[in-house]
Amino acid sequence: MSQNFYKQVAISQPIVSGWILYTFFDYLTDKETMFKGLGLYIFFLGSCMWISGISILVMILRFTWFRKSYKEVLCPNFIYVLAGVFNSYLTVIWIVILVLGLIDLYFFSIGSLLVSLFSAVIILKDFYIVKAEKDIR
Repeated sequence: MSQNFYKQVAISQPIVSGWILYTFFDYLTDKETMFKGLGLYIFFLGSCMWISGISILVMILRFTWFRKSYKEVLCPNFIYVLAGVFNSYLTVIWIVILVLGLIDLYFFSIGSLLVSLFSAVIILKDFYIVKAEKDIR
């Protein structure tokens, strides 16, 4: 892996961790009302939809437009790395939420989990495939 990749992962980690801290501290400061936690749930689902959309977009770009000739342009891109790291975090969060039974199993929650898992695996695996191809050359 290149230095650029490690630098982008090091920058992505605090961004995603900051998002997680903001989300859960926002829940702790929520007022005790009948709908306590609803804002957090909506914010979390909105974040899942946004990052899933961005991930699908960059994966489509990566596997169509940047297929062969511009592979090195998108692969070390910060947005591509951030999408992979963010989706891996979301996958872990979804699995913990579902295992602990904090929310019921709905079509959207399973669909969002599968999209996050699929995106994280494809994007992060793409880095190791590109690295293996560079090592072979």
